[in-house]
Amino acid sequence: TKLSVTSGAIPAELHGTVYKVGPGKFEAGDDAYAHWLDGDGFAFAVSFEDGAATYVSRYVATQAYRDETAAGRVTWRTTFGTSRRGGVLANAFDLKLKNP
Repeated sequence: TKLSVTSGAIPAELHGTVYKVGPGKFEAGDDAYAHWLDGDGFAFAVSFEDGAATYVSRYVATQAYRDETAAGRVTWRTTFGTSRRGGVLANAFDLKLKNP
């Protein structure tokens, strides 16, 4: 996606790409994650060339991301405290962690 400049200008001499990866989706359907680090991975890049900038982004399509997107709810326990629906009994022996 080409980015529009709202103020000033991008120097024509600026060439390269900036990457960032981190959590970027903080809910599955109506279920919010308990901690921001429980969120699904998100990667984006901004590239600069000839006074213009472009942007691209994607969620990291892990099995947990695909499962929860399809279900529309939290289906994996997480390292920082998000549990599946059903309380303690539904989560007590579930050793499958989303972000170990």
